[in-house]
Formats: sequence, C-alpha cells, structure tokens
Amino acid sequence: MKLIDGTQVYHILQNLNNLEISFMEYSRSQKNFLKYDTYLEFFDNYIIKSQNLSRFYFPSPMDGNITMPKYITELEEITDYFNILSGCDFTVAKQFNFPNSLRHKCNYYAVIYLMEGKGTLEFDTELFHLRRGDFYIIPPEVYYAISVDVESLCLFLNLRRSFCYIRIHEHFSRRHHSDYFYITDNIRLRGLYLLSRHTYLQPR
Repeated sequence: MKLIDGTQVYHILQNLNNLEISFMEYSRSQKNFLKYDTYLEFFDNYIIKSQNLSRFYFPSPMDGNITMPKYITELEEITDYFNILSGCDFTVAKQFNFPNSLRHKCNYYAVIYLMEGKGTLEFDTELFHLRRGDFYIIPPEVYYAISVDVESLCLFLNLRRSFCYIRIHEHFSRRHHSDYFYITDNIRLRGLYLLSRHTYLQPR
C-alpha cells in the first residue's frame, strides 16, 4: 500500500481505532489483553494483514526473530530493536486503545502526542490526565504506563538515544544554555538539557 498524504494516514488511524473497537466488542470470546497472543489475533484481521497495517503499531516485522513472552506484563523493558527499524534514528507508532496498560520502561526516548481524545499517563509517583494536544517526552529507563480512551488517537515518536544526544549537542554547541529549548516551532519545553534529572517533560 502506497501512502499518499497525511489525510490518508489520518483516515487509516481512524479505521484502526474502529477495528480495535470491533475486536473488543464483537469478538465471540472475551479477550485477555494481558496475553501477547491477543494482539497477534488482532493483527490476524484480514484488513490488517492484507494492507500490512500492523506496521502502524510495530515498525519492526512481527516475525520469529523476536521472542515474546506469553503475557505483556513480562515486558519490563522495551528495546529500540523492537520499536525502531534498523538503520533508522526514529519511528512513529500508534498506541493501542485496548485496556490493561503496560507499566514498562524503554531504552530510548519516547515522545507521546495525544492527537484526539483523553487518557492518563502514570509514573511511579505522579498521574497526569491527558487531553487533546498534550505532548510528553519520557527519557530512557523511566517506568510509565499510558492508557487512552477507545476513540482516542495517540502517537509515539520513538527516538534512539544516540540520535537525541547528537541533536542536543549540536544545539548547545551553537547556542548558550537557557531555560527553554524549542523542539518545534510551537511547542516549548522547559529544561531539555536537564533530562537526566527529570522524569518527563511537558508543554509549558
């Protein structure tokens, strides 16, 4: 399937939401969303298989080269090998809207962007209620769990550590340290150079 523009991608994401809802509400048997096989069953949907739409969730191929546990709760750490394609510095992935959020950490930077809907983002000591437009950066090795409503659209930008270190170094080699770092033209994040002392960053 050839992607044409952002509008097409948005419609695909909406359709994936509808497939998730159908999978939860109209399956013949009750689903256990803590079991890894449940997600493989979802990917076995004809539309998802025929259009290779699983790549919107996991950019890496779901093949025998990756050994997965029986329950997702055993995935204490998710590595960039699983979520970032070889030869790439970052990938974008859709968050499942299924129940049973997974508390885990990653060995890469996770950027969370809630396009639509609402949800919660939980750390060990803090809970944040997510709203449309919220944007968070979670550094590596920080435990968190995210849960979004069934009609929400939540995207992850997964960035390798090496990519972030190089870009931060380039930025501060050209500019003086300040209290603000503009990661995009319209999203201002406080204290990016203090990442090692922060659990998360959020829009000001």
